[in-house]
Amino acid sequence: MQPLAVELTHRLPPELRAMGWAAVKVVPVGLQPLRMDERAAFGWNLTRLESAPRRTGFEALDRGGPAWAPHPLI
Repeated sequence: MQPLAVELTHRLPPELRAMGWAAVKVVPVGLQPLRMDERAAFGWNLTRLESAPRRTGFEALDRGGPAWAPHPLI
């Protein structure tokens, strides 16, 4: 995958920028984002989720919805 990176340092408070802090957001285009709250229905990459059993051997959907367990790294 080719990630898309966005420089966000300009949005930091001037004091943090003066200390050398930087901020970026990296979006892996085409991959499913990690979520803090599985209840929101918008934004799911359903094509990718539906193809998970073929690609990985594991189900990603439970009765048409997101998996019941959150991502282990969240």
